[in-house]
Amino acid sequence: MESKLKKSIIVSLISFMIVITVIFFESKADTILNNLNIIKIENFYSEDGETDLKYRKLFNKEIKEYNYYRNISEEEFLSLGENTDYHIAIYKFAARSYEIYFNDVKIAVLGDYKYNSNIWNDYFSDIIPSELIKENNTLRLHVYAENEIGLSDFPVIITDNLGILKLNNFFMLFAKGLLDFSISFALITFIFLIFFYFISEKNRKEVLFFALSEFSIFLYFLNDLSFYYMKNDLLSFKKFIMSMVYCSVFFVSLAIYSRFKEKITLFLSFTMIYSVFQISFFSNDYYTFQEMYKYLNFLITLNIISWTYSALKDKKDIFESTMIFTGSVMILISSFYDFFNNAMNRFTFFNYSSIGFIYFSFSLIVIVLNDYTLLHNKYKNQKQISEIIYERSIRDPMTKLYNKQHIYDIIKEIKEDIIIYILDVDDFKEINDKFGHVMGDRAILAIAEISHSMEDNNFMCGRFGGDEFLYIIRNSSPDNSVKIMTKIKEEINKNNISVSIGGCYKKKDESVESALENADMVLYKIKKSGKNNIEFL
Repeated sequence: MESKLKKSIIVSLISFMIVITVIFFESKADTILNNLNIIKIENFYSEDGETDLKYRKLFNKEIKEYNYYRNISEEEFLSLGENTDYHIAIYKFAARSYEIYFNDVKIAVLGDYKYNSNIWNDYFSDIIPSELIKENNTLRLHVYAENEIGLSDFPVIITDNLGILKLNNFFMLFAKGLLDFSISFALITFIFLIFFYFISEKNRKEVLFFALSEFSIFLYFLNDLSFYYMKNDLLSFKKFIMSMVYCSVFFVSLAIYSRFKEKITLFLSFTMIYSVFQISFFSNDYYTFQEMYKYLNFLITLNIISWTYSALKDKKDIFESTMIFTGSVMILISSFYDFFNNAMNRFTFFNYSSIGFIYFSFSLIVIVLNDYTLLHNKYKNQKQISEIIYERSIRDPMTKLYNKQHIYDIIKEIKEDIIIYILDVDDFKEINDKFGHVMGDRAILAIAEISHSMEDNNFMCGRFGGDEFLYIIRNSSPDNSVKIMTKIKEEINKNNISVSIGGCYKKKDESVESALENADMVLYKIKKSGKNNIEFL
């Protein structure tokens, strides 16, 4: 219980660190912009008048052309420095494609509206040729768009050499780096979960559902990649990609239901996935699809709330419940913020829900690893118990040597010629009668200890009866076997114990019973001729 509590505290600290990291990166972006030598271009003008070019949805269902202008004086450029190149940077411009003109000279193109480009998440930077700069300059964005258009909360920027270097480094780490990490982490988590599902002796359904959820998230994150050409139309691509986030939530809900058996979770999951397929089927344009799936986010919220409810209600495993609860809360908070921005038609330069999904993926890995560790320890303990039980079943409880049945079975399994000996304590009954059973037991234990000390791959011994011991010698000649047994006899004699030892060959085709009869016959002969001796047939 105490260890589970410690794990739960560690999980809470990790959650706190993730939140701090997100806040740090966001503040870092503001810090970079405030410390750069830049021209922020936040206002443009078009045929319809002045605009801040912030993200908005369009009602037109066909691609249209839009032109946005901004006048920039030579003095503004010189304020950045005279001995430098000038660069333009744009991040997250929602459009099918756009072209950048400076004084009516095309200096850059991103995407191609004739093809199914997906460039909304791209970071773009390029140089403004110094020979084009005049006293009065015009920057023009020639945009092709349908259904949506506009910038995120990151403005168009013109900066110097040092500024563009810092911006490129920041976006390579923060924008592209975080995206690459999110995609890779989701795929690695999927592979990890599938691997543990198949190697587990008991394939738990929730692990498979968690794996399918991670694969859905992996596909959903592909929406953040920039595609400059797609074979299928953009609407079909967006329908498929956006439905993946709902599929991911659906599979997690199935996994949560498998663990906690809360029917409300199952009901909400099927309600959501049914609604998604209905909307995807009946939406004939991207604008309608966007408007409809915006309301589906409410069902995602309900599903995640049901996860937190199930986790809080369950008292069986504090650690597992804490992981699911904190992971659900992280997704809930981060996704809710993105849903809110979407509902308000805000287009933020950072996708907060990706942090929630990354943390939840981490939670799934920890849960599965914890389960696997517990199952492995349980299996290990059961195996150890089985080994102990088996070892006890083949050992004599007093001497710890092999018992009669096991030594008998060993001889039967050996498919080669061997030498066997039977050792019998001389006058054992008299020892018990004269000195008591304690002394008799000590004599037996002394013989067992001496015999056990001689054991190796070619020499085995076991207790064959009350005062009888059976020996198996492999890969040895009769003369050498007599030397081994003589050494044992001499050590036993040092304890004032007299023993008789009779041995014989056992051919590989000979029965165990026949060989034991021969050895017993030799032993009987020794007993008749004076005892405390060794003979080999």
